[in-house]
Amino acid sequence: MKRLAVLFVLLFALLGCLKPLAGPQYYEIVFDKADCNPYCSTEFIVLSNGLVFKKESYSRSVINNQIEIVKVSEDNALQAIKSAQESVGEQKTERCENCNSYVLFLEKKGRHFMFSAQEKDAPESVKKVFDDSTKLFLEGNKTEQ
Repeated sequence: MKRLAVLFVLLFALLGCLKPLAGPQYYEIVFDKADCNPYCSTEFIVLSNGLVFKKESYSRSVINNQIEIVKVSEDNALQAIKSAQESVGEQKTERCENCNSYVLFLEKKGRHFMFSAQEKDAPESVKKVFDDSTKLFLEGNKTEQ
């Protein structure tokens, strides 16, 4: 029994010295449109495993949505996530109703992060995250829904 206890102590000591594996990473970016023409919002969610979700809402209700899923390489997904993490430095959580706006959610340095801005006030780097997400989605291979 003592040997088993010593083995567990050594195992935990060894595991404590190893660098923990990073958990899954993601970002979500939404572009809301005031006029709902031809859609009310487009949303991309990029996961570090290479899955990219696209949701287009055609009304303000949750019923009229189109969701598509594609698979890209994990390297491309991780590069997109890294770029999104570097796109803005400060949180901004102001939300507006009936306006064109971008909302970016991600995890940054182990903390949840949100950036929201009207389209006219959004930095080019956030617009680029949305444009890059569109390109990444178009490069992906469709998966089963």
